[in-house]
Amino acid sequence: MRKKLAKLNLPLWQWLAVILFPIGVAVLASYLLAQNFLEDKAKSMGAIYVGHIDTLISHANKINHYALALKETECRELYNYMLFQPYFRSALIFDPQRVYCSSKTGDIDAPLGIVSNTENLEIPNQFIIGGTYFMPEVPAIVTLDWEPISKHGAAVIIEGQYLLDSFVQPNVFPSAVTNVALSINGKTIPESLEFKQNEVMTLDSDKHNFSVLLEMSPAFFWHFFWIFLAISLPVSIVFITGTILFVLYSRVTRHSLADDIRSGIENEEFFLVYQPVICAEDGKAKGVEALVRWQHPQMGLVRPDL
Repeated sequence: MRKKLAKLNLPLWQWLAVILFPIGVAVLASYLLAQNFLEDKAKSMGAIYVGHIDTLISHANKINHYALALKETECRELYNYMLFQPYFRSALIFDPQRVYCSSKTGDIDAPLGIVSNTENLEIPNQFIIGGTYFMPEVPAIVTLDWEPISKHGAAVIIEGQYLLDSFVQPNVFPSAVTNVALSINGKTIPESLEFKQNEVMTLDSDKHNFSVLLEMSPAFFWHFFWIFLAISLPVSIVFITGTILFVLYSRVTRHSLADDIRSGIENEEFFLVYQPVICAEDGKAKGVEALVRWQHPQMGLVRPDL
């Protein structure tokens, strides 16, 4: 092996390139693998949150349809219906002038501003509010629906504390996501984001108007980066370095006659034979002629004319 490596006769910078190139390949491959693994994990977690919130908003829309079907004298029915909806704070029914029914208090007389942030009530809408009368410091999601024929609307307030509790990340290491937030029209739950200077992934809902923000964890990335590097580095060194050295050695020891002769001299494949010189007059040996012969390792005894 040492003789083979010596034949390469590479300068120092080429030896460094042979050694460092597979290390660079392993580092790059580990970085891309760890980044893709982190993104896949974050997307899978985000898809759970998006699906969960989609389900809540879809159910809130069903409550809206139920509330719109009630008559003005049936406000008590809305109270009884909402007793079995644990993830919703309340449901409200309103007309173009006021909110007149609440599942919390029954008949009320409140301004439209508590259920709508737009003048066009005919557009189905979801938005975030900072709190309600009974829970002013806990944000919530409001889903709005309007019936143009009866000129009545319904709004359902989704419990924000339930969402905040569901966003809490498990205390395990490594976790792919450090913080989660819900975003609707520029407002978020929680209201004050605790995101650091880390990469943030945004997943949009295909069904409703909201996005989930996921702050990806650098600790998760580096944890799996070193795992991938520990696996890919020896593999990269063996295969890439071995391939480079094999190609270089093959080029240096290419099979030409001149190369074979030099190799034969180094390996002591040449030897002498002695041929007598016979006098034609008396038939006696007058001397010998020393001839070089070559015992080739693959071709055997090479003929003198070759």
